[in-house]
Amino acid sequence: MFCCPTKMAAQEEETEKEEITAIFNDDDDDDEDGEAEPMTAELFRDRVRSLHEHFDANEDGHLNFSELATLQKATEGTTMTEDMYVMACKALDCKPHQGISIDALRLTYASEGADINKDYYKVFPDRKPKKKPKDEDHVYEIDGGAFDVSD
Repeated sequence: MFCCPTKMAAQEEETEKEEITAIFNDDDDDDEDGEAEPMTAELFRDRVRSLHEHFDANEDGHLNFSELATLQKATEGTTMTEDMYVMACKALDCKPHQGISIDALRLTYASEGADINKDYYKVFPDRKPKKKPKDEDHVYEIDGGAFDVSD
């Protein structure tokens, strides 16, 4: 598991590049036209901030055990134990008595396998853009003849 620091640094740099690419290449988020909405750094930050503020019930800027457990239940449908909370805090370099900061939550969503859009729309379903229905075949009549111009 442990290896030389140079190799570990190169692996961490490659992992970081993959994580950043994953954030900005998410195609699950559709706009009003049914086209993929580009995930910008600003949009990513806004969505993480919205989730953090929504679950930060005591408005202290950190998600304590109860608040993070509520976020977990709302997005994954699973229950978080206190041991899981303490491990998450330690992994994110946060103090369990203080909670998960917004920066730590950003780091969590930037990691591989995390999906900010999925969680954001589970919590805020009314903000999900509506997809336009696929157009059916269009047939136009020109001088008494019909022409199908659908794709």
